[in-house]
Amino acid sequence: YLIMGLLAGRVAIGAGGSVTDTKGALVTIYTQPFGRLLLVVMGIGLAGYALWCAVRAVLNVEHVKDDAKGIAQRLGYGAVFFAYVGLALAAFGLVSHGNGGKSTDQQTQDWTASFLALPFGTPLVVIGGIVAAGVAAALGYVAFRSEFKSSLKRWQMPQNAENIVIWMGQVGLAAIGVVLAIVGVFLIVAALQHDPSKAKGLGGAL
Repeated sequence: YLIMGLLAGRVAIGAGGSVTDTKGALVTIYTQPFGRLLLVVMGIGLAGYALWCAVRAVLNVEHVKDDAKGIAQRLGYGAVFFAYVGLALAAFGLVSHGNGGKSTDQQTQDWTASFLALPFGTPLVVIGGIVAAGVAAALGYVAFRSEFKSSLKRWQMPQNAENIVIWMGQVGLAAIGVVLAIVGVFLIVAALQHDPSKAKGLGGAL
């Protein structure tokens, strides 16, 4: 995500380059000196994070409640597990044969096409877009209320450091929310126009 942000920032200030998604960020690493070695380390790290998300989802090590919010949180961990497994496989794919697989735009369009081909596929894709927009709104709410502050040991932090960390958390969550909202809007447009090519992934949203 740091690489994606830096590349997007370069485009924003007119310094050239292009925006990319998570797969594109892996390709950027691959093209650097010692890129293959870096990707091996990245792949191991991504797989490790995926495993941790699976543990949080299945074993409930964070002791979230069994209410609707807690179940949604654990399902979210499960979704993140699959996303990071895909990224880890993409990293290892680049190392082994120089191909990291499809971009998030292509994957989103493929999934959209598959759903639109089903009976009641259009409302299903619309629901997917609404869910993405709902998650975006929830992230915006968390950012606005700084609800992540409970995870910080604020009594151990200088005031300046605390302010910076909270600000970065708010901006980061809001940025992810904006991107997800755009993904959701494009999914709804793709459904209503019955055109999978209108769907966008992370790179297309950026």
